[in-house]
Amino acid sequence: SNASSSSSFLLAIWFRFDPGRVVWFAADAGSGSAVVAGGQSVLSLSTTGQLSLANPGTSNAWTPYTDASQNYGSLLVLRDTGNLQFLGADGKKVVWESFGHPTDTLLPGQLMAPGTLLRSRASDTNFSAGRFIFIVQKDGNIVMYRTDLPGSGPTASINSYWSSGTCCVGNTTLYFDAELVGHLYYRLTDGTSRNLTAPQPVPSAGSRFFYQHATLDPDGILRVYILPNNTGDRNGNATWSVVNTPVPSDGCQAVTNSRRGMCGPN
Repeated sequence: SNASSSSSFLLAIWFRFDPGRVVWFAADAGSGSAVVAGGQSVLSLSTTGQLSLANPGTSNAWTPYTDASQNYGSLLVLRDTGNLQFLGADGKKVVWESFGHPTDTLLPGQLMAPGTLLRSRASDTNFSAGRFIFIVQKDGNIVMYRTDLPGSGPTASINSYWSSGTCCVGNTTLYFDAELVGHLYYRLTDGTSRNLTAPQPVPSAGSRFFYQHATLDPDGILRVYILPNNTGDRNGNATWSVVNTPVPSDGCQAVTNSRRGMCGPN
């Protein structure tokens, strides 16, 4: 996929009919910014089972895992769910999958385990790391932070502008319900579930009639987008609509460090 210029490329996944809808991209593990590949870059699976993106003759620009002791794979498969899976020699064991390492977007059937985060892009067309993160913390709380404010770190509580208010309840897991339209919910350790976004009433039966994705947009708001899969232009001009109340619904009222808020000072 073309990135910032004709000589810059991303390793990415997008909706086939809408190249602008990138739902995952290879990102630097530290910064969260997209790994920019040159025009001669190659994604390769070596005979020893190592998957890597690199310019010929240079060191790897990206590899899906950093632990050299992990089992190597033998098969790379893109599922129709949008999940890119690197499988072991038996074709069953998942060595790595994009669903376990989201960038700024979730797809139906995807979950966020404790410690997983979404990071916004700098803009719709700039895949560098943006100013916001949405994280399922290991203390059970789901929190949205501005990462560009002074403080004791990007996830300092003073930089938070939204929270689920479920701190210290144990493990919390977030799910994108594949059976309904626009439904994100999280399950607490005690087994109870709470809606992050309520299911969207739709005239036709079932979610299979809709394409969906949930994205932490560059403005710091998490939105669920849907598109009926039986209507419209399939040549990159698809008209997606936002469903449900975005999260947060009142982000500009939230006060972060130095009263900067998510929308600017004061």
